[in-house]
Amino acid sequence: MVVRHFLRHSFTLPHWNSPEVKEAANRLQSFSTGNSRLAAFLREYFVSSLTRIAMNLILVRRLVRPGDCYLDVGSLGIEPALIKSQFPSCTVKALTYEGNRIGIGPDGFYETNDPDELSCVCIEQVDVERQRFPYEDNTFDLVTCFEVLEHLKYSPVPMLKEIKRVLKPEGHLILTTPNINSARSMIKMLCGRPPQECPYFHHSLDYGIVHPKEYTLQEVQELFSSLGFELVVLDTVDMRRTDSIQRFIVTTLSLGIALVRHLLSSVAYRSGLHEKIFVVAKKGGAIVSEVPTSLFAPKFIKDEA
Repeated sequence: MVVRHFLRHSFTLPHWNSPEVKEAANRLQSFSTGNSRLAAFLREYFVSSLTRIAMNLILVRRLVRPGDCYLDVGSLGIEPALIKSQFPSCTVKALTYEGNRIGIGPDGFYETNDPDELSCVCIEQVDVERQRFPYEDNTFDLVTCFEVLEHLKYSPVPMLKEIKRVLKPEGHLILTTPNINSARSMIKMLCGRPPQECPYFHHSLDYGIVHPKEYTLQEVQELFSSLGFELVVLDTVDMRRTDSIQRFIVTTLSLGIALVRHLLSSVAYRSGLHEKIFVVAKKGGAIVSEVPTSLFAPKFIKDEA
């Protein structure tokens, strides 16, 4: 059974319609770049992702402190650029997908009209699934990994191990990923559509944005626990009003099943119907297993043992 975590921490996840999120969204809408290709992509990206990015920024601001070292893994440059502009004393780094050249200038910095924003963020190209991150152990106070997990073609374990390695002992990781068990996904399946948030290939980019695998809350919990992370927050949240309505519809339609399986009586199960999985975790202790049972076939689990 999935357990929602709010352990030893004072903050909760922001609501999608809160004044705090609206203020962050307004700031995002003024975000500019001098690269036309990146600007076109961001315009499309913001249409569907503005609220989520605003919520990301709020969580980062709650954890980052002046002078911290901050890394964004799988970066489009948005969050680290805005954090750098608000915390100039922070050292801000970013890793993007290998082969992604959207908006990156020849000097390894993002191209932008605003010298105080993207041009202050140095970006490295790394295969986050297979390559070692180009940083020493215990380097970063905060690592973020926004909407990356679902794009990985292979095991997520190597990337998370690298994140754990470069985090300082008291460092934090913030990770978001779509929830395949959300009400929105269930509605899609009832309508005969793929349940993934992004099931289609995209012809206009150098790299695909299809989601090879989306995760359940239970899978994410086991993945982090197996790798020794200390979960601070693990929950799902909605991004807009329609998700709450859809969750109500699915919950209502599921009442008959719930009476038999006693699932909807669980707060954890109800929370698992929200659209996005949000994780805040500390570096924690030793790795327990590199093959979480919910993510790997029994053969690989037996081989590790």
